[in-house]
Amino acid sequence: MSTPDITDLIPQEAALVRQMVLEIVQHPRIREPLMRFLLADDFPNLVAMVRENSDNIKLILERLGVVEEAVQRIPAIEEAVQRIPAIEEAVQRIPAIEKAIERIPAIEKAIECIPALERSVRVLQGHVGRLLGNSYEDQCARQIVAILDGFMDRAVLADRERINALLVEARHAGQISRAELIDGYNCDIIARGREDGDETVTLAVAEASITFNRQDLETAARRAELIGRIAGVATDAYLVTHHEWPEAMDVAARELNVTIISYPISDYGVE
Repeated sequence: MSTPDITDLIPQEAALVRQMVLEIVQHPRIREPLMRFLLADDFPNLVAMVRENSDNIKLILERLGVVEEAVQRIPAIEEAVQRIPAIEEAVQRIPAIEKAIERIPAIEKAIECIPALERSVRVLQGHVGRLLGNSYEDQCARQIVAILDGFMDRAVLADRERINALLVEARHAGQISRAELIDGYNCDIIARGREDGDETVTLAVAEASITFNRQDLETAARRAELIGRIAGVATDAYLVTHHEWPEAMDVAARELNVTIISYPISDYGVE
């Protein structure tokens, strides 16, 4: 029986493998068993079987490679399995996310409306501020006797129609400007002090302001000077306020010869 050439069983391109096999075959402890195996009656059948099933053997080897690759991926698969609960939870939240996405156009439209809303809020704040200011001014006018107590003797509200008539006469005579005429009309409170016989001795021009700044002090001083000039009577300037004020306002008030009076009123809506 002829012995098959081992090179028939080894691909030509695997030179290194062939050399290793030849070296192994020459080993004393391997050569004799190997020769018995090669000379055995079943060896030709085994060789034939390998040749006939070479495609299947290649496929098996390829599948073994896939299996080995899959085995290497087991840790990653186990990690992915551990993340399944989080994925399931995220999946459960998909309807809520979809609903939120559906609301995006409405949210964008609302965002576009914000500038207009801010303008409306500023306008509303202005209206509210004026309403509160007018309310405070009215309250102060009704309580002018108590407010000027200690500052003016026997104070009462002055006759505004008479004061306005004096302003008009002064305007017609060219003694005051149109701006001064309007300024005189806009005085918050004008009071007069009396002596026996109801004779007006002094006038008081009071600006009522919930909070104030130097401009309000300047307004009070300017209007007091105007009213005193057209009435021909000594006129003092006052600023009546609801809140406390910084020390700098005291300094400005002394410079402008304006007296600041604190008069909080709790029943007109300002705290």
